[in-house]
Amino acid sequence: MENDRFPLDLSHGRRHEDCKALLWQIGFMGQGCKVAVLDTGVDLDWLRENGDTARDTTFHPLDFTPASEGPGDSAPGLHGTRVIREILLSAPRAEIFSLKVYGVTHSPSRQDLAAALEWCVQSGIVLVNIGSAIYGGECSVGSPCLLCRSINTHALATGMFTVSVGGDAYTLNETITRGEAPVICPANTVLGWAVEGPSVVGDRRALLERSLATGGGLSVTTAQFSGGAALLRSAVPSLDIFSVRNAIRRTSIPLSLPRSGNLGAGHHCFFLATLCAQAWAAGSFQFKSLKIYENLDAPSGRSQGRADAALCEQLAWIAATFIQRDQWDQAAAAAEEAAAAIAPWAGPLDRSLVEHVWAYCLESLGQIVPAAVHYERSSSHLASHAEAG
Repeated sequence: MENDRFPLDLSHGRRHEDCKALLWQIGFMGQGCKVAVLDTGVDLDWLRENGDTARDTTFHPLDFTPASEGPGDSAPGLHGTRVIREILLSAPRAEIFSLKVYGVTHSPSRQDLAAALEWCVQSGIVLVNIGSAIYGGECSVGSPCLLCRSINTHALATGMFTVSVGGDAYTLNETITRGEAPVICPANTVLGWAVEGPSVVGDRRALLERSLATGGGLSVTTAQFSGGAALLRSAVPSLDIFSVRNAIRRTSIPLSLPRSGNLGAGHHCFFLATLCAQAWAAGSFQFKSLKIYENLDAPSGRSQGRADAALCEQLAWIAATFIQRDQWDQAAAAAEEAAAAIAPWAGPLDRSLVEHVWAYCLESLGQIVPAAVHYERSSSHLASHAEAG
């Protein structure tokens, strides 16, 4: 069994940003989540000068280079620093451990990365971002190398979730065009997680070149995914590795193309993944009725973050009851019923939550135009909520 590959969806503009912003509004910004970034180090001055993503973050710059170069980022383009920034744009209150494994003249071996992962386990890290991939025939799903065995072992033993780049965009494009599964490491792990961009599929070299030239390459995509995973782990810290993976996988929109080992499993939404995981963790909800419109006929008087708690619980129920079972039509109908029920009393944030879930369900059913309308409504309500303070 290969690890899951998820392309980052570029449709509907801000859907991924809104997804994470909604999680912030219900109280989850990455707090309590220790994230290790295995890369070229970190330039804290650059981070603080380029936005306020470092304002609420605790940093631990660490040097893992053989020549003891120091933990600062001296790479052209500040690769590791930019990766950290992308993670913080999603999870601004995560605790960041920057492990400099790439030096000026040193690229880490599998053994080097495995040693860094061992340190992560001993330090209580729950999420690791590896912004690179290794090509070569010495690793496969059936015969994993030292690095992939380490990722699998630590995932089983401690629940540490390792997210890695799914490979170089050019090479992926060529191998997939030939109909071959990419031979890359550590994306060959069973319990690791490889992230790929949507432009990888097909002969789209010009698009790939533009993506890489503008900083939108797979390292950025992977960091964005890791930021979303940090929100999920922050929201439900008790999840084991299988529950983390299943929460993301079972709430992903199926690919419009036939599923295959080369193309991955679908487009993700960390808001839905978190709702589903919360439902699993809760076990059950005490609803006053079996009918959604009766449960949501008035504000509950309870809050989850800045949202109505009963509404959040009802949306979590929809995710766990219908979406994780691929019953998208029933989920869409339930979201529509929830939207009608809260219409007389809901504020913009509660409306935004429901519209986002409804849009996601419609998109999964291939109803692209209606989905776009509801995504736009969700964004508009979210903006109104932000303006109101």
